[in-house]
Amino acid sequence: MGEQATLHTHLIVRDDALALYGFASEQERDLFLMLLSVQAVGPKVALAVLSAGPPRALIAALAAGDAARFQAVPGIGKRTAERIIVELREKVGVDAESAGSARVPIVHGAESRRTRGCWRARACSSSAMHRSRRRSCSRGRRVRARRS
Repeated sequence: MGEQATLHTHLIVRDDALALYGFASEQERDLFLMLLSVQAVGPKVALAVLSAGPPRALIAALAAGDAARFQAVPGIGKRTAERIIVELREKVGVDAESAGSARVPIVHGAESRRTRGCWRARACSSSAMHRSRRRSCSRGRRVRARRS
């Protein structure tokens, strides 16, 4: 008590609310932002994933492709766990052996949902989010739909 503390935060602005999330370390915040960039993962699920273990253990699970670790989190099923691993493995940029080392690089560039390209097709290079109902991105470019 009475000591200074550093808190890393992220503000999510919505039409109906302002949500402020705080983290003890910058690694936790960066991992939270990366999780938000995955489709079907919102702030609640991202916080649940972060509470499942320390950032290094989660990064090691990503590098190893351990879907069972993510499936153990409430609100994450098999598909979402696999999607998290596929989309974040490249962003983390570590292999399983170096995940246990002293310093783990977390983010090569934390991207928000709005700045990443369309997830439906690689043919669209716009920087806006894909609008699934129209089957085109927000700039009006037509994209191929993937079948699940």
